[in-house]
Amino acid sequence: MEEIVKGIPYVNRGSCGRLLLSEICYIDCDYRKSTVHTDTGVMSTYISSKDISMYLDERFYQLVNTLIINFDKVKSIKRRELTFLNGESLLISRNCYLKLRKDFIVYLKNLKKTLANS
Repeated sequence: MEEIVKGIPYVNRGSCGRLLLSEICYIDCDYRKSTVHTDTGVMSTYISSKDISMYLDERFYQLVNTLIINFDKVKSIKRRELTFLNGESLLISRNCYLKLRKDFIVYLKNLKKTLANS
């Protein structure tokens, strides 16, 4: 049986389609508009963070109400700076840094176990 490719559906003025989860680095959510940062660019769509979260899986981490991160795309977390594989980086608050770092380490350990069992 074919595996369904996971993604977030979108409809904009000139286009519609699906953003693949594997391409998303992070999502910056506003009240009803979300800006999705991918490996190749940025796209805005009218979908709330609550609606977006129902399409996401375990690799996505909600740092704050307005920011969702794809842990698969994180290169490093250092000194309150989060760097993605595509070179883009975000500054994060001290309060968020400690929890993010701890949860990222847990994610990496679980990923290692999953790969070892494959």
